[in-house]
Amino acid sequence: MGLKGEFISDDRTWIVKAHHPMLLPGVIKFKTDKVVCCVRNPLDVILSFASLGNTMSHSASPEFDYSKDYPEWWDWWVKDQARSHHRYFETMLRHCNKEGRNPIYIVRYEDLVTNPAAEL
Repeated sequence: MGLKGEFISDDRTWIVKAHHPMLLPGVIKFKTDKVVCCVRNPLDVILSFASLGNTMSHSASPEFDYSKDYPEWWDWWVKDQARSHHRYFETMLRHCNKEGRNPIYIVRYEDLVTNPAAEL
């Protein structure tokens, strides 16, 4: 996507931003030693992802209200995303905890924004 350091996955790499376990076409495989999982309020994530999908922008919002203007779609979207996130976290926790692939540290996005020095 044009970010500095993209496509580098050798010993120079200290941090990789990923959406594990969601896989995208062409993703580069890499080995890890630790996982820092930044979680966000699911209600914010579901709304934000809906807006990204409908505007193709991380900062834009549509000119309509999903729940009021498209209630059937919104109901489907919330349930679909809840199922997807459940599967994502189930896989990540299995990889890190049950299979012992990596130690994991979970931090809330809201805490990073409010008090970054203490969280980092």
